[in-house]
Amino acid sequence: MKNVILLLLLTCLTASGVWSRSVADCFKDMPAHLLPGLNPAMRLDLVDFFSSGKTARLLGILGAEMELKIMTEDYLMLQTSAVSNVQLKLLPLKNGNQLLAVVNTVKAPAASSDLAFYSLDWKPVDTLTKPDLAAAYFFNKDCLQQKSAGQDLSIEELCSMYFYEYNFQSGNNFLLVYSSLPDFLGEEAFAGYRDCFNQRLVLEWTEKGFVY
Repeated sequence: MKNVILLLLLTCLTASGVWSRSVADCFKDMPAHLLPGLNPAMRLDLVDFFSSGKTARLLGILGAEMELKIMTEDYLMLQTSAVSNVQLKLLPLKNGNQLLAVVNTVKAPAASSDLAFYSLDWKPVDTLTKPDLAAAYFFNKDCLQQKSAGQDLSIEELCSMYFYEYNFQSGNNFLLVYSSLPDFLGEEAFAGYRDCFNQRLVLEWTEKGFVY
């Protein structure tokens, strides 16, 4: 009788959409095409190593060394190579459900990130707004106008360059956006603009996406 009641309760919860998972569970079930360097057994090993306090590092299928660096209840960061990483972040919805945000970042050498949303069973969610960013958001325009004389790049050229790195954190639902412009231009070329530059923006999570 107890088993029947438990089954009915689980059925009701599933039907009402009340469903939550840990980020580790989502990582274990991540589709192969989203993480081709690790098979399911390797992902299980990484989670087990991390949970037991060991260094969670192994050689992936494609020959790159991978390390699970951060894993909490709602956030995971996997270093997939010396110049790339994947982040998984659980985000709340008003109905009590959650969805999964996935960030892929490559640094070559300027970092560039891509953001995608999924349901907890890895179905793509295409209805959410991606961050609407512009390089100009990272600059004080008045400061730029004062410093533009004698610089190699015009304000228009500078603000047309867009390379952004996305980062999540455990315990909050903000998306931190960093401009990779200094790495793209190089320290010497960028030095004349640094006083006018704010490298980080903080975007807030809403049910429609991340907004600035």
